[in-house]
Amino acid sequence: RCLSDWSSDVCSSDLCYQKARKLGNPDRDRWLANVLDDLSRLALKKGDFAAADDLNAQGITLAQRLEGPQALLGHRIQSGAIALARKQYPAAEKIYQETLAGSIRAEDPIDAFECHAALSTLYRETGSPTKAGAEFRAASAVIDRLHSGLHQDESKFSFLSSMIDYYRDYVDFLFDRSEERRVGKECRSR
Repeated sequence: RCLSDWSSDVCSSDLCYQKARKLGNPDRDRWLANVLDDLSRLALKKGDFAAADDLNAQGITLAQRLEGPQALLGHRIQSGAIALARKQYPAAEKIYQETLAGSIRAEDPIDAFECHAALSTLYRETGSPTKAGAEFRAASAVIDRLHSGLHQDESKFSFLSSMIDYYRDYVDFLFDRSEERRVGKECRSR
């Protein structure tokens, strides 16, 4: 009887271990970190800064368990977006600049594009049109290099959504600077 109880306990322990291992699977953590990032973005769009911060912090905690610094880049971009939405311009600029450098080291063009696009918005909001223009051009250069290289459907949709937002901001920027002719030229070239 004792042996059968022990065997049953071992089997139960093994099942629990397998379930725990499955729950701790890095692919699950990566997926959950991405979901938390998406939820944080939605909260930010709704203007709920506290929820955006909390969800992003949870995503960062998960992403830190994943291998490599690249797992944190998207969450760092979201941290910058939260700072930008709160009009904490120096903090947002610092986050975006650091994340841009990390995305270049990680050879991650999508995150580099996001950083350039965000910096162009930041500089536009802070009255630095020369810097904003340089960041818009840098983002456009990344788009040109990246467009044909996307292979995963999920990446294509996410990137397309980001591009739409980017081009809206860029057209507004050009109109604000009374560069209507350039708007037409840019639209035709894209």
